[in-house]
Amino acid sequence: MIAVALATICAGIVLMVWQPDFIYSTRRGSVLGPGLVVAGAVGALATLVSFARHEKGPRPRVVIDDRGVHDATGPKAVGLIPWEEIAGLRVVSANSGRNQYVHVFLRHPEQALAQMIADPRRRQAMLKRASRNQAPIAIDSRVLGLPGVSLATVIREEGEQRVGWEPTAS
Repeated sequence: MIAVALATICAGIVLMVWQPDFIYSTRRGSVLGPGLVVAGAVGALATLVSFARHEKGPRPRVVIDDRGVHDATGPKAVGLIPWEEIAGLRVVSANSGRNQYVHVFLRHPEQALAQMIADPRRRQAMLKRASRNQAPIAIDSRVLGLPGVSLATVIREEGEQRVGWEPTAS
């Protein structure tokens, strides 16, 4: 991929220096060389960023530890969900069962979401779901490659081992 980006940059430089008449005879011809250089630079940068992410190694998407459940499953993930805030879990299927989500119910949604979510519009949307007795947080089990029931079972078992955590909804 980096070779293609570098070749594109080289082609753009050659076209800017050489300036063949059959290309530069049109109005758009003068944009071709610089355009190739810019496209190649963007491609090279994207390749390097992708390579750097790959070299850092895979990040765990869900981490369960003494503090709680760390959700990093996607752009709408909330981060740390403390054990004392988890009121219950429910597995929900969507798209004819192809996608499974673990819905997390919170004991004190307003306080917990104020700590977890910085964006006020997103926090309001989650609070609105909580006010309608819906789970404000949904963890996508599909990105983990395991069924939602398995993820919910692991979270429940770990939560039961924690001091003071007793789920009230399921």
